[in-house]
Amino acid sequence: MPNNPSQLVACFVELTTNKERSTLEHSVVKTLSQLLNCEVYLLQLYDDRGEYDPQIGFWQNNESNNAVDSVNQSSNNNSGNSGNKLEFCGLGLENTVKEYLIALESQPAIELYAQDQKVFWPLYIGESCLDILILERTNPCPEELGLLSAIGAIFANFMELLDAGERDALTGLYNRRVFDTRLNALVEKSAHVHKQTNERRAKSTQLFNFLGIIDIDFFKRVNDDFGHLFGDEVLLWLAQQMRQCFRNEDALFRYGGEEFAVLLAGLNQQQAQETFERFRKAISQTTFPQIGHITVSIGYTCIDAQANPTLLFGQADQALYYAKENGRNRVECYAKLAVEGKIEVDTDMEDIELF
Repeated sequence: MPNNPSQLVACFVELTTNKERSTLEHSVVKTLSQLLNCEVYLLQLYDDRGEYDPQIGFWQNNESNNAVDSVNQSSNNNSGNSGNKLEFCGLGLENTVKEYLIALESQPAIELYAQDQKVFWPLYIGESCLDILILERTNPCPEELGLLSAIGAIFANFMELLDAGERDALTGLYNRRVFDTRLNALVEKSAHVHKQTNERRAKSTQLFNFLGIIDIDFFKRVNDDFGHLFGDEVLLWLAQQMRQCFRNEDALFRYGGEEFAVLLAGLNQQQAQETFERFRKAISQTTFPQIGHITVSIGYTCIDAQANPTLLFGQADQALYYAKENGRNRVECYAKLAVEGKIEVDTDMEDIELF
């Protein structure tokens, strides 16, 4: 535990500069490892859908200067730990964590910190335990436990602010701001992979990321005929269907109004088409109380490493517009439409290839 107040202040300043969950978690691990001079793991308990799926998000030992992003197998600032993925199962703590979470429901964290010769400390958002800090220590002093409590409180306060800024208030899906951030990150990631991949490699063997835009057909009629309360119920229902139909690794967003967006990860074109088609079919086959059948139109495009996010969104939107102008309740792929000459292609773009 440091005696230098300026070091403590500097650490708290770093914590309070974060604007995303991942960077906040990264800072928490880095701060604790440096202040307590021990190895620290941050166990993320749930995936983006709220399903229990524990995995090590970040970790840092006391010999490094930065925390490793174990999920993406990289660390910020290119620290020497980059590329070391740490699996939760490798720690042998599965049963310990489950028992700890059960105990947390009835006992305070200060009474439960000693777990399997390590220190456990929960990180909350509201009443829910979001992460668990695991420290390679056996006998923390009261001051160190006080530090854990203070950082836990800061984390909880900031997570509530971040969650309010990242989620759509009605549906609970990610909002447009997060969509822009995620799409930009996927484009950058695709560009990095593109540089490392042989461009002549057979496209049938490659996996891509896709951007899809989903629009509820004739949604204005729902609001006009049944009222906005029913309209909100339809939006909530559609968000629930999206969570059920898409995979955990796919990111779901309410873009605005009756328009939703999906970022599909690691698929080929046929799989992307089948994924969107499966969702469209599930929606069309469900009868909504009092309203009847609801349908959606979907336009999607491949996230090309050589395109910018604005252009990619325009491509998906163009495919969506074609779907709505040609019968609705259908899925359209931008690249396929472009190759078939059914839509105009921006003259600034390179030649379109159909996967």
